[in-house]
Amino acid sequence: MKRTEQITATLLSLTTVAISMLLVTYGVAIVFGEKTPLWTQIFAMTAIASGALIIAAGAWAWFGGGREATKMAKMVSVAFFVLYVGVSMDVGMISGLEMIAVLGIGMLLWGSWFGVYYVANRRAHT
Repeated sequence: MKRTEQITATLLSLTTVAISMLLVTYGVAIVFGEKTPLWTQIFAMTAIASGALIIAAGAWAWFGGGREATKMAKMVSVAFFVLYVGVSMDVGMISGLEMIAVLGIGMLLWGSWFGVYYVANRRAHT
């Protein structure tokens, strides 16, 4: 890889790790918060697992996972996004502030997938 591609891949990998850590932190904050319903605890555990799996996909891409790592990151991101939208629609519709949160989560998940995608493609072409 060229020097600029190496720097870009490193920055995108760090971005993927940061986004994944946000998911893990979000889940841990819910789990260790005040009394929460069981379905909220399940959602928090799913957030923690999604963050860990995206980190694993990023590491797999960095060490030569190729298309499989990209597919893994995409599947985890889409699954968590669908779950997040479902949880947001607890009363059958999404309010304005919830829509902003859904768009934010969507952009974060897309960013983490793109980091894995970029690294996997650069590693495949070296």
